Amino acid sequence: MSLNNEKNHSSLPTSNGNGIAVAAAENENENSKKPFKIFVGYDPREDIAFQELVDLIQDEYAIMCVQHDYAPKETTKMDGAVQTVYPRKNWSSMVLYNCGHPKNKILTPDTVNSQTGAYLHRFQWLEDDEIGSIPFVWNFLEGHNRVVENDSTTLPKAVHYTRGGPWFEAWKNCEFADLWLNEMEEYMKQAKKESA
Repeated sequence: MSLNNEKNHSSLPTSNGNGIAVAAAENENENSKKPFKIFVGYDPREDIAFQELVDLIQDEYAIMCVQHDYAPKETTKMDGAVQTVYPRKNWSSMVLYNCGHPKNKILTPDTVNSQTGAYLHRFQWLEDDEIGSIPFVWNFLEGHNRVVENDSTTLPKAVHYTRGGPWFEAWKNCEFADLWLNEMEEYMKQAKKESA
């Protein structure tokens, strides 16, 4: 997928079936002329104008992400796995990768396939000043981030169900569950229409 400053968002990133969406952002905004890759570790809502996100890109950074100050209160994750606290937690769940940045040349298929999850999730090949920040609404952590009443700048553009999403019975009434359930309903209608 290619994103540029045209306001055509008919082909947004799609999931690979594992809850991962990746899109190339070949933007031509005033901040950047180099290709970036957008990584989203969960299914993004398709009604979001990703051009707004692309417009935030700045070339000087190797990556850009929401720099959460996140220490989960829960001791287990949504699938029962032990919850851990580590530096840069949840930063890697939505990342803009600057494909032209020299520090990212290390990210060869061999490196990515042989390094630890900690190395990759914590961006251990980068210094803090090589990581740009984007607004939290682009990786809004359900149960952690908050919408401020009468402040539209705090409304999520991409919800990350970190504790568990509405596809789990125990989380079917979590905050913003209606967004996911509406998307699923629309998807099912479309799939049924296409298979008929």
